[in-house]
Amino acid sequence: DWDEIRRLAAEFQKAQSAGAALKLSERNCIEIVSKLIELKLIDVIFTNDGKEYLTPQQLTKEIKDEIYVSGGRISLVELAKMLNIDYSHVEATAQQITKSDRNTSLILGQLVSSQYLDNMAAEVNEKLQQKGLINIPSLTKEYDLPSEFIQENITKRLGSIIEGFKDENDPRTILTPSYIARNRAKLRGVLSAVTVPTSCATLASRFGLQDKLFMSLAEELIRIKRIPGVISGGKTINKATYIPHSYAKSQNAWIENFYSSNGYVEYDSVIRLGITDAKAFLKKKFKDEDMLFLDSCCLGPAVLDQIKASTENALHTGSWIDLIPVLPSILTTDDENQLIQLLLKDKAGSSLVLGSTTVLSTALVDKVRSDLESLMEAKAQQDIESGEVARLVVESRGANLASADDKVDKKEERRK
Repeated sequence: DWDEIRRLAAEFQKAQSAGAALKLSERNCIEIVSKLIELKLIDVIFTNDGKEYLTPQQLTKEIKDEIYVSGGRISLVELAKMLNIDYSHVEATAQQITKSDRNTSLILGQLVSSQYLDNMAAEVNEKLQQKGLINIPSLTKEYDLPSEFIQENITKRLGSIIEGFKDENDPRTILTPSYIARNRAKLRGVLSAVTVPTSCATLASRFGLQDKLFMSLAEELIRIKRIPGVISGGKTINKATYIPHSYAKSQNAWIENFYSSNGYVEYDSVIRLGITDAKAFLKKKFKDEDMLFLDSCCLGPAVLDQIKASTENALHTGSWIDLIPVLPSILTTDDENQLIQLLLKDKAGSSLVLGSTTVLSTALVDKVRSDLESLMEAKAQQDIESGEVARLVVESRGANLASADDKVDKKEERRK
């Protein structure tokens, strides 16, 4: 009843106001605590001023409280200063906390809780929904945390707190489906309006599209036939060129007509059509043809067969041939050397090359040598019988004697 409650309250008030019969001085307290520590009956941690003691359990509790109050992230240096505890004790306790609590991490001298990471993920999601795209390096700079740590924790929260997904071509970039849809529609409109070969890098820069995203979406649109064109020149945006089908048809028609008329295609002509990597383009286009790709052009089977037939005919008949009239006029000296070496690869013992384009049969060389040797022998015999050789010998000796006398006269003149 209320009388009993009032009586107990009065007794409690009386007990509080009563003075202590015995009191311990501060020195007595220090001596008692020191003795207990010495006997290892208690485990306490001194504050920096030595006036207070904390148990490890109390320090753990206070650190956790400070983490919560600070929003889930606090540095060990700041903790040591706030708690007035030596840094080594704070660090050791922090390590114990992270071992026993999965929701707390020790990163770069800072304690970070899952609460903080959830809040960070919520902030990231808000920015992501506004921009449509966000990358890990920018978050690293903003939150001053290691990129690997941020990426790991952001990835864990994709699909829950963060409404987005990782870019397949760049896992350090987070995208939203709406961002991809907007850029896919933009890129489809841009590429549908292109009428001439245009650098992909130029298009991406002009319309504010990321390089990797541009290439990925462009390849997707081409694959599902949503845009009429192809990408030529390579997978990297700096080398790639978008060629609309309308222009590609006219390119192919010109190349095919030129090839059927001449039997070869010059790389420079293809480059002038707007194809940057002409050699790669022609290899892909004529992959079923037995083409020879030289430094400046490619030759078709018809031209090669004509050159090969003319060369083999000259070698077979023991004759010679100058290939200049047979070779296409656009060939460079390097092209000519490369082509002739290829033609004579299996005929090293039966052919010789004079200059750069004249091919001789070794049989012809042997015949000319034999005829010249016979002619030289007959001419020598004729000169001997006619006395021409004797006359030349006498004249040669006379000239030598005259030269010797002249040298003697000059020596005498110098002596005088």
